[in-house]
Amino acid sequence: MSIYKNSRIFLFFFLLSIASCSSSENQLVISNEDVHDVFTETAMGVTLNFSEFGQSKLMLKAPKLVRFEDEENQLIMECPAGLELTFFDSLKNVESVLTADYGKLFTQNQLLDVQENVVFHNQKQDTLFAKNC
Repeated sequence: MSIYKNSRIFLFFFLLSIASCSSSENQLVISNEDVHDVFTETAMGVTLNFSEFGQSKLMLKAPKLVRFEDEENQLIMECPAGLELTFFDSLKNVESVLTADYGKLFTQNQLLDVQENVVFHNQKQDTLFAKNC
């Protein structure tokens, strides 16, 4: 499955399940900040599970998640301290995993920008290493 297709799947499930936020450390810190006239929400130790019809499709883990709107009112979700995306098949087996030191999701454009030490591998043990994707 291509990275582009996986990022579109991620976006779809991310928007469907934005409210399903939990922390693996049982400690979720959410703060609201007004930075440069932009409303910002920050969460620490985030694990987001995305599902479709009760089946897990994707899990996002990030030490820090920042959510804000840009000047054009586009919702942006940023993982400045890195992220791990785990994609599941219909039997909840791990299909592929994407890790990066930085990630940013542009919801309006349906674009996922990952940077620095990007590693994508699938269940066949095919692995892609990149600085930016």
